[in-house]
Amino acid sequence: MSACSVRRMEGRSGGLLQESAGWQIDVTICRVQTCLYGHSASSEWQAVQAILSVALTDKPPIFEPQSLEHSSGGYMYPNPLKARLQAGETILGTVLPIPSPQLAGMLLTAKPDFLWIDTEHGPYGTESLGAIPVQARAKGVAPMIRVAWNDPALIKKAYDVGAVAVMVPQISNAEEAKLAVRYAKYAPMGERGLSPNWVLTAGEDWNHVLKTANDETVLVVQIESQEAYDNLDEIIEVPGIDVLLVGPLDMSASVGTISDTGSPQVQAIMKDVAKRLEGSKIAAGTTLGDVDEIKEKLDWGYRFMNVGSALSYGVAQVAANIEELRS
Repeated sequence: MSACSVRRMEGRSGGLLQESAGWQIDVTICRVQTCLYGHSASSEWQAVQAILSVALTDKPPIFEPQSLEHSSGGYMYPNPLKARLQAGETILGTVLPIPSPQLAGMLLTAKPDFLWIDTEHGPYGTESLGAIPVQARAKGVAPMIRVAWNDPALIKKAYDVGAVAVMVPQISNAEEAKLAVRYAKYAPMGERGLSPNWVLTAGEDWNHVLKTANDETVLVVQIESQEAYDNLDEIIEVPGIDVLLVGPLDMSASVGTISDTGSPQVQAIMKDVAKRLEGSKIAAGTTLGDVDEIKEKLDWGYRFMNVGSALSYGVAQVAANIEELRS
C-alpha cells in the first residue's frame, strides 16, 4: 500500500500524531489536506477511517470546542456581538441592500459591527441569502436578519442560516416580546428547533454550537408604535431581549406625523426610550442616515446604531457628482 499522508495546510498548531505502516497524520487546529494516490474512492474512505481510528484510539481529541481567531482578526463562533453589548460598548452597523455576496464582501471591508439583512421589506427570504451570513461571520461581523413578522418559522430559519442577531418588527407589548424570546432561544430558555445548518457551511463544531448557542444569540426587538411606547416598562422587564430598536418611520405614522421622523412627537419618544433604558441590560437602538443626527442619538444614549445604507449614500454621492459636473 502506498504511503498516504494527511498533512498540515495552515493553522496555529499541529504535528505528527501517529505513524504506522507508512501512514502519517499531521493534524492542525484549522484544516487538513488529504493526499491519496493510486486508490479507489472506497479504499480512500477506508484509509481515512483507519487513520482516524488509530489516531483517536490512543490520543486525546484533536479538536477542542473553542473560538477560532481568523486571519481577518474576526471570530466565526462565537461572534462577540452579545458580549460587547453586555459590556456596554457602542455598536455600529449598516444595511446590506440586496443579498449579493460581492456587495456583502465590499461592505465588510468597512468593518461594521453588524450587517443588517432585511427580509421584512426586501423581496426575498432566507433561501436567497446562501452563505452570506457565514461570509460575514468569517470577518468577525455579526449578520443581523430582520424577519417579516414575529413568527417562529421565520425566526428559526434566520438563525439557522447563520444570523447572530435576529430583529423582530412591530412588538407592541410584553406578551409579544415573550413570544419572540421563546422563538429565538433553544430550551430551556425557549422552544426553537435544533438544526443550525450554517454550522455545516462554516465547518464549526455542531454539538458545541448547539450547547452554547443561547449564549451567542442576540435578539433585537423593534418598538414602532405608540402602543409599544406606552407598554415600554413591561417590555423592558421581559428577560432575553438584548436590544430595543426604535423604528422612526413607523413610529411617525403611529403618532400621526407619517414620514416626518423629525417631528417633536417622534423625537420625544426616541429621547425618552434611551433615558429609560439607562442602567438596564438592554441597549437602545435605532436606524438613521444623517451623521449629525446619529451623533446626537449616540449622545442621548443609543448604543446600537444602524448607519444608513451604502445604496442610499452611494446614490446621493453619484447625484452630487453629476450635478457638480453639469454646473
